[in-house]
Amino acid sequence: MLQAACLAVPLGGCWINGTPPEPGLDIPAAYTGGPKKPSVADAATPSLDWWRGFRSRELTDIVDNANAANLDIAAAVARIVQADAQSRIAGAALLPTVDLNGNGTVHMSAQTSGSMEGLLFAQDPAETADSVTHSINGNGNVTYEGTFYFGKQDVDINGNGNANATAPFTMFIADKMTFNGNGTFNLNSNFQNSNVPPPKGMNLNRVTLLK
Repeated sequence: MLQAACLAVPLGGCWINGTPPEPGLDIPAAYTGGPKKPSVADAATPSLDWWRGFRSRELTDIVDNANAANLDIAAAVARIVQADAQSRIAGAALLPTVDLNGNGTVHMSAQTSGSMEGLLFAQDPAETADSVTHSINGNGNVTYEGTFYFGKQDVDINGNGNANATAPFTMFIADKMTFNGNGTFNLNSNFQNSNVPPPKGMNLNRVTLLK
């Protein structure tokens, strides 16, 4: 009973009767640093290589070695690279592709002047997506005179006929070309026999077929 009475006295001092008073905090109308004065706020932020400010070679070597051997940083970089690759794959379905199909007679010739001079089809050089594949299919009499420019994208050529035999020149610029079928697809380079010029800026002395 005596213990209960002793506890009641100090606990009674914690009881507030009525409305508690407002805290006397003087909040300024504006702060000296922040969005309105970014230079002031940035001045208080340490630089990314803050440890170099101590001018200690030992400290600098320790931090540099820790950064170089930090597997967490390496894993984070790998995840960023992986996410970038996944975003390219996911967006590839939204990009235009070229599909040429048929068994009849097809003759296509590139423009002889203008911005598309010498180009039959052209990928935007600013587009870096590399998960797109274009297809050229058919067994008929087809002739493509000019240049297919697909940059880092791929091309599949399918058929069993003797295609593109009469075109003076046909060039493909692509990351990978795949030939399927038992036919022949002719890639001539008789530029002097064509009214269609090669694309501007192309050095014909350095055009090669890479395996």
